[in-house]
Amino acid sequence: MKNNYGLLLGFSLVSLSGCVSMPSVQDYSTYSRTTIESVTPVAKDFYGSCLRANSYKPFVQYSKCDSELAASKAILSVASVLDAYGAALGALASDELVDYNTDVNAVTDEVKKLGVIDSRKLDAIGKLSSLLANATTSAYQQKEVVKFIQASDESVGSVSDGLAELVEKHYAQAISLELVAWEDAYKRVERVERESNPLQWEAYSKSQWQQRADLQAKLSATQALAKSIREVGKTHHKLTQDAEKITGKEVYASVRSFVDSAKPVIKDIQEAFSKR
Repeated sequence: MKNNYGLLLGFSLVSLSGCVSMPSVQDYSTYSRTTIESVTPVAKDFYGSCLRANSYKPFVQYSKCDSELAASKAILSVASVLDAYGAALGALASDELVDYNTDVNAVTDEVKKLGVIDSRKLDAIGKLSSLLANATTSAYQQKEVVKFIQASDESVGSVSDGLAELVEKHYAQAISLELVAWEDAYKRVERVERESNPLQWEAYSKSQWQQRADLQAKLSATQALAKSIREVGKTHHKLTQDAEKITGKEVYASVRSFVDSAKPVIKDIQEAFSKR
């Protein structure tokens, strides 16, 4: 009787979760979403950085910042798809239904306009959106977690890489341009004010170097965030590889490692992009 009960229990657990540890999947969902949410202040600061750079320039060199605004919108669109996947995975792990009603074409068109992401990653965004829509219309339940994870793995990895690349390269470029404008303005003011108004210059110089340090903090935090975004995809792949195993130790270890590395990055982003 005990043996039959054990077999029945084991069969029930396998049927329910496909041998995936639900708490680990929930943790992965929570911290992947928090990591992706950290992209929002970075994306918005693309436009902010351009506006700040304008303040250092003569008016004739003023930029409308259209490309930076477009980049911000595109990055937020990519992030929204990856965040929606994390939300869907968390819902299934909690035995709830997936809810996704985003227009797939609208998402991919927004990113395509930017012209900085290759076709393979662009296709992955559309595919992941379609998988989310299918999970919604098909009313996926917890027992389909494994199928959902496995079907989404390649797209999650590709979209994570694409988002990390957008954040890493484009934000670094934006800050670099701002730093060049900062340096030109600093030198221009220094030539006039350093000797003629030493007390005012000292206060001005101190505030300007603090602004530069703030920019460097943003850049450093964003570089760490890009690495963490890539880990969203890598951890998902590990979860996929271990999804059919009876033990959940491998899944737990992979997710715990991801969570531990994500926490300080999330904190650094919050501090670097908080309003001072």
